[in-house]
Parts: sequence; C-alpha cells; structure tokens
Amino acid sequence: MNVRILAAAIVLVASPAAAQLGIVEMQKASGLAEVLKKSKPCGFSVDQPALEKYYAENGLATPEALSFILSSIGMAEFEDAPTESDCTMSKVTAKALGLLSK
Repeated sequence: MNVRILAAAIVLVASPAAAQLGIVEMQKASGLAEVLKKSKPCGFSVDQPALEKYYAENGLATPEALSFILSSIGMAEFEDAPTESDCTMSKVTAKALGLLSK
C-alpha cells in the first residue's frame, strides 16, 4: 500500500469529524468525496442542484460531514492519478446517485 494513502486514511479515520459520524453517514460521505474528487481528473461533472439535494437528503448537511468530505477531497493531492477503472466506477456511481451532469 502506498504510504501516502495509508497516512491519509489514518488522518481521516482519526479526525474529530469522523468520530461524530455514524458508520452509514461516514460511508456516504466517503463515497460522495470519491465522486467529487474524481470528477475533474476523470472528465465528468457533477450537477450542482442534484448534489445539493443528495447532500441534504442523505444526512450529510452537518459540519462533521462537511469536514470529513472536504478533508477527504483535500487528501487527493497525495494520491496517485485515478486509473481508468477508478474513473469508470466514480462516473457510474455519480450517475446512479443522480449526480452526473447531462
């Protein structure tokens, strides 16, 4: 495992924001962060009104979730560039969540 990714994972899991989120919210926040941070390098865009709706309806409109998501997105600079498979999974997930811009 890449040491940078491991360090980023430890920071995210140990963050105060993560401690305040339940496991379901943390998984939703983590998945959303992956979609958001992969959108630009993978060449797709997120529909902002759909993002607002998803964010609010899935219990992520809290300071803790916001901090967790932004921390995760911020760690992208320490990760390797996304692979074609990473991009495919992120784009398909964005589409399934109704977040993919048309």
